[in-house]
Amino acid sequence: MDMTNTEPLVSSRHRCCQRGVPSLWTGFLILIAGVVLLLSQMGIISMSEIWRFWPVALIVVGFAGIWKWWKESR
Repeated sequence: MDMTNTEPLVSSRHRCCQRGVPSLWTGFLILIAGVVLLLSQMGIISMSEIWRFWPVALIVVGFAGIWKWWKESR
């Protein structure tokens, strides 16, 4: 058996994508939270109005998980 093959098991492109997605989601969530808080401070929106729709966040997270699974299974 030849053990001189030094190719990575996972391509660098795939490894990069896996590492970048959680940080992308984190950045996106921080951005959205910042925009909502800014608009609330400016009196443009009311936090109580936004807070009514918190279940939408669960729907989005669930949809993102299904989307990721669907893309990986193709």
